[in-house]
Parts: sequence; structure tokens; C-alpha cells
Amino acid sequence: MKPIHDRMPVILKPEDENSYLSLHSDIQKVQLLLKPTDQKLEMT
Repeated sequence: MKPIHDRMPVILKPEDENSYLSLHSDIQKVQLLLKPTDQKLEMT
């Protein structure tokens, strides 16, 4: 990703999107969402 930008993208489950984006979410709960995906990723 570094040639494109200096930030790593986040892949979330649809049900976690609101928690991740909310300014009122508990930071510890949000950090639990930041984990490697178990799905195979494909760049197209």
C-alpha cells in the first residue's frame, strides 16, 4: 500500500461500520475491530 498512501485500509464487517465511525464509541471496543482479516484478499 505504501506506493499509494501511508495508511493501511480497514476492512470491517457491515455490522461493525457504525461502531467504527461513531465519535461516541468506546475506543477499546473499536480497537477490537482492528484485526487481520481471515478472508483471502484479491487486488484487481
